[in-house]
Amino acid sequence: MKKILFLLGAAALIAIGLSVAQQTIVSSGRLRKWVNGKPEELLVEYDGATAWIPGTLRLSNLRVRSRDHNVEWEFRMASARLDYSPFALLSKTFHVRRLNAQGLVFHLRERQEKGAVSRNAKLFPEIAGYADPPMRDPAPPTPPSSSTPWTVRLDSLVAEPAGEIWIGKWRFEGDARVTGGFSLQPGRHADIGPAAMLKTWQFWVVWVVYFLTSSVGLTATCQTVSLCPAKTLRVPGIGATSNRS
Repeated sequence: MKKILFLLGAAALIAIGLSVAQQTIVSSGRLRKWVNGKPEELLVEYDGATAWIPGTLRLSNLRVRSRDHNVEWEFRMASARLDYSPFALLSKTFHVRRLNAQGLVFHLRERQEKGAVSRNAKLFPEIAGYADPPMRDPAPPTPPSSSTPWTVRLDSLVAEPAGEIWIGKWRFEGDARVTGGFSLQPGRHADIGPAAMLKTWQFWVVWVVYFLTSSVGLTATCQTVSLCPAKTLRVPGIGATSNRS
């Protein structure tokens, strides 16, 4: 009996220690200091955080920004709850098993070559901290250093509502539900897992038109669910393709 009580007491002390440690890490800014070693490649910011339950974070106004040689992207969440692995931090991995978020905004744009800026670049989303238009670095990417950078891995994302998804010149505004996941190691790789975006029947009408047309104007459907920027856009003449996992 004494042995059982001792083990229960030890487990309780460990749980309390983990709670105090992770709350101190997220509230003192240490987490941001560890992750934001190269803010031009990966920047994580948030306005408030609580972490009294071991392995669980609650964040308000979460903002994550990153880029590589080809693209720049950011997402913002009004509120988020993350269930993560505290022990993975020892191997410089922020492993999030589940992320439930509200108020998702996602922006992605392609970086341009000097002297070959796309005419659509003015329709790309702005990303705070990065110049407009988004230009590639004149020199090729430097080889990865021998030191291991931080890895951010997300297994399961559920974001609802997602108010804005803006990829290149295509912009969606409304009330969507986004699911998926990704793995990111700045300067080395970025993998986006199977993703889905669900909305009302108007959303699917837009995407059916997008995939089946090659040069038909989408003015009417854009106005229906605010998919496009204010300027009337047309689907490129070469048509559209879809890669499915």
